[in-house]
Amino acid sequence: MNSQSGQNRPFQWKLFFMGSFHAINLAGAVLSALMAAFVAVISYFEKDTEYVLVMLIAAAGLTCGAVLLAFAFYQNIRAFSGLGEQRFFSRLDIRIGLPLLSLTWPVLIFAGSALSQQDSLPLQLIFLPGLTVLGIMIPIVGVTWLAIHNLPKDSARRVWDMLALGMTLGPMVIVVFEIFSLLLLFVVVALVMSANPQWMAALQSMPDSVQNLSTSEAQALLQDIFSSPWTVLVGISWLSFLVPVVEEPLKVIGIWLLGGRIRTPGEGFLLGVLSGAGFAVFESLGASASGASQWLGTVGGRAGTSLLHTLNSGIMGWALVSAWQQRKYTRLGLAFLLTIFIHGLWNAAVVGYGLSLAFYEFPVRLPNYFSDPQPYLMILAALIGFMLMLAMGFNRALQPIPTAPVEYNQPLLNPDSGENQTDGNPDQPD
Repeated sequence: MNSQSGQNRPFQWKLFFMGSFHAINLAGAVLSALMAAFVAVISYFEKDTEYVLVMLIAAAGLTCGAVLLAFAFYQNIRAFSGLGEQRFFSRLDIRIGLPLLSLTWPVLIFAGSALSQQDSLPLQLIFLPGLTVLGIMIPIVGVTWLAIHNLPKDSARRVWDMLALGMTLGPMVIVVFEIFSLLLLFVVVALVMSANPQWMAALQSMPDSVQNLSTSEAQALLQDIFSSPWTVLVGISWLSFLVPVVEEPLKVIGIWLLGGRIRTPGEGFLLGVLSGAGFAVFESLGASASGASQWLGTVGGRAGTSLLHTLNSGIMGWALVSAWQQRKYTRLGLAFLLTIFIHGLWNAAVVGYGLSLAFYEFPVRLPNYFSDPQPYLMILAALIGFMLMLAMGFNRALQPIPTAPVEYNQPLLNPDSGENQTDGNPDQPD
């Protein structure tokens, strides 16, 4: 009977294309990991010790990504073959798992930070790649778990598909749109300059002027540029506005692809969280391969960024499905503004904190509001607390309301016949 039903089952093109897409990404991740490991071995024999560690961390991150893509590929193969889905990690209890992750992560960060400051290269090569991957993945798993626990789970295949799309297709589309936005910006600048002949003449003569500058004159020019509030405003505006405007709608690329097949806004939130988690895996593992000198700041700082991507994508998924199914376009607009605000303020605070750390080492004098890192740290800490509260609030609001069991009462046979009466004896059964 099963073979006959399998023969009569129509060819599922969507599963075939999704499985093929995951297979290509899986093969690319495996080949990239092998290439990074090979380059690390070559660099080791050439005694380029820092580059060896960077490439090994990159290889470990690519291997982690390949494992996650393998789960998505496996689920699509099972669904395409008619074997049904298989759930992984479904029996883990958040009441045990989340505190365990919360206690394990600081220990790993402390161990990795201590190891990154040691001069023992063999120990760094052996342990630091694994500690980097665990230091990146534990916050992503914990935040995702916190946001979606007790929510009605979709099919396991769709869950892994959404995570894989956030790791692969989402970043690809975002890069294309960011390049397009930069090209558009250059076109606008060129049009503005062409409309002002004096500006165009000054721009064309600038290379010769810069080449003829002395060291002191060049430093003075840089001082004027970086001390100008307009320079700081333009730079931070690009990171705080344009980048979030491009990233926030596109990180949930899987939500756009599924469209009307998502049943409820709560399901949109869950799938959006998973898509954002996939994007956080891609971005954080890619940014973590910075060697030992900046290990603590890179790996530790990615925890807050992972929380941002995961939560914002969940909010966008919830708002998009609300607009599609319930015509709540105001909710979509407000949610979009909220995610841009969170993302933009986070980027601005990170830039301010980084510049404050380099305030006294920067080649030119920066404005005085970059001299103290504490205000930026306070903003980042407040944003982390706010995002955690939002994640828990969304989870609590979107959990299904438990229904009380209805007590069954046996109907009366004949209310007027006295058949259900006990003749005044309360101990006599009905």
